[in-house]
Order: sequence, then C-alpha cells, then structure tokens
Amino acid sequence: MNRIATIFSKKKGYKKVLFILGIICSLSIIVLAIMQLPVDVLEPLVGVLMLIQSLGYWKKNRNLAIFSLLVALFIFFVAITKFVF
Repeated sequence: MNRIATIFSKKKGYKKVLFILGIICSLSIIVLAIMQLPVDVLEPLVGVLMLIQSLGYWKKNRNLAIFSLLVALFIFFVAITKFVF
C-alpha cells in the first residue's frame, strides 16, 4: 500500500484529478451496468470516461489521445441523436 501511495504522490495535480475522475466514472459505469439500467444512461458516461482518458494521454501519446477524443465525440453524437430522435 505504501508503494501505491508513493507512486500516487509523485503525480502532478491535474493527473491526480484525472485519475480520481476516471475511477469514479468507471465505478459508476460498473454499478449502473450491474443494475441493468438502459443504455441511454451508460453511453454518456462512457463518453466522459473516454474524454478523461484522452486528456490523460495528451502529453504521453498524442495519437492515442486524438483517437480517444474522436471516439468520445462519436459516442456523444450517438447519444444525442438517440435522445433527440
């Protein structure tokens, strides 16, 4: 446990925030999937998770970040069109 705390303390502030938001979003997706709620609720959360991941990968791997951002935008587009129509 001490090793994990040491690794976490070495991260920058915005990386900690992105990590915590990613964990919260992932846990909420898992809980909602277990509760078997409609997909209309889960799709925007998956889009938010992909957006958080793209922000986290922006400095490490720009190509992966751009791909993740495009996937997040596609998920948001699909969720909005399903909601409107």
